[in-house]
Amino acid sequence: MLSLLKTEYLKLRGYKPFWLTLAGFPLAVGTLVMLALKSYQWAHTRQPGLDVALAGSPFQFPLVWQSVTFSAGWCHALPAVLLILSITNEFQFRTHRQNLLDGWSRGRFFLAKAGSGVLLALACTLCVALIAIAVGVSQGSFANGGFEFLACYFLQACVYLTLALTAGFLCQKGLNAMIVFLAYTTLGEKLLTGVALYCHAGELSKYFPINTANALIQFPASRMVTTSLPLQLLEVPTLAVVSLAWIAALAAIAWSRFRHQDL
Repeated sequence: MLSLLKTEYLKLRGYKPFWLTLAGFPLAVGTLVMLALKSYQWAHTRQPGLDVALAGSPFQFPLVWQSVTFSAGWCHALPAVLLILSITNEFQFRTHRQNLLDGWSRGRFFLAKAGSGVLLALACTLCVALIAIAVGVSQGSFANGGFEFLACYFLQACVYLTLALTAGFLCQKGLNAMIVFLAYTTLGEKLLTGVALYCHAGELSKYFPINTANALIQFPASRMVTTSLPLQLLEVPTLAVVSLAWIAALAAIAWSRFRHQDL
């Protein structure tokens, strides 16, 4: 696997749009977190009892993990675009054929792209963790607890990136794949949820891939006063299993398309 990832790095080493977009991720997350922090501070001046209502400041440990991972959840499109570019450029410039001529199997090629997605998810999770630590330390002393939100964020990122992987292998053109990914994540699933509600199957809609991934981390204001953890965390094991099932299903669709494709 390490050799596959090294090859992927060599392909992208001189591709400036990739690195510029990657650098934009911490900037985007940091900006959203700072806006949320300023909004909270403004609200706190208007309503001093807000900390009590939220069972503590959402930007102090351990609550900061939920606040930052929730904010970072709005930025999944950036690493998804990176993975889509990594995949579709191979088809656009026919370099995937060269890999196969050089002795790679289709499985190795697919595994390299899937591994790149996992590595991107890990890198984003590490970036989010560093931002959360920086914000939490700036607002108070470090405290244990809340680390489960990092695991939830990593799984959430994997769902989005697997969807991007599937869009890349199905469309094989960068613009088309990005349109499909963005259309589904921003509008498509909302329409499907509306159809499910109309058909009196609204309970099933929460298990759609994006709905499931987003439900892993709730808005910090949903925290209950009587507990240090949101009530929603009781559902996390089920949501995690469903998320893993979607990751497997979407990856299987992408692999099936590539495996049977006429190169």
